[in-house]
Amino acid sequence: MKHCKVLSEQALVRRDYCRTKTSKAGRAGLRGQATLRGFSLIELMITVAIVALLAAIALPSYTNSVRKAKRMDAKIALLDMASRQERFFSTNNTYTSSAANLGYTTLPASVPGSGTTTYEISVSSATAGAYILLATPEGDQLKDSCGSYTITQVGKQTNNAVSGAFLPLTDALSADCWR
Repeated sequence: MKHCKVLSEQALVRRDYCRTKTSKAGRAGLRGQATLRGFSLIELMITVAIVALLAAIALPSYTNSVRKAKRMDAKIALLDMASRQERFFSTNNTYTSSAANLGYTTLPASVPGSGTTTYEISVSSATAGAYILLATPEGDQLKDSCGSYTITQVGKQTNNAVSGAFLPLTDALSADCWR
């Protein structure tokens, strides 16, 4: 700063002005550097707390949605098996419990979900005039409170629900499980 150089004794006032000006500029420079260094620990902990809260809310909802989608896969597979039973009945005038007659290699048949078995479908009973098809949960689906699902030859669909780990089972919840 050219105007801050002391050239004579008459400039003592100017020198005091320059010291004050320089020290304020120095402090402002340090403050500017502190803001560029990163986040404070408090800011980081607040961010972590917000992310944890969002995860605590979203994860159970996501898990329930995945389980519901897997239930629908099992229901579709069971309805497919029911249509195979009806096709067999239309040509043979009887229902069957044979895997080969229904187009499966073995029974119970697995319902895959992301590479793992989520449900097994089987013929619970089959007579000349009636059948009961059953979908039973496997693996992680065992934690689902909706339990197993059955279909009969007249199209009656029932839910054999069990008390789950997440919600107490009510009749309303049981009725909505497989919709």
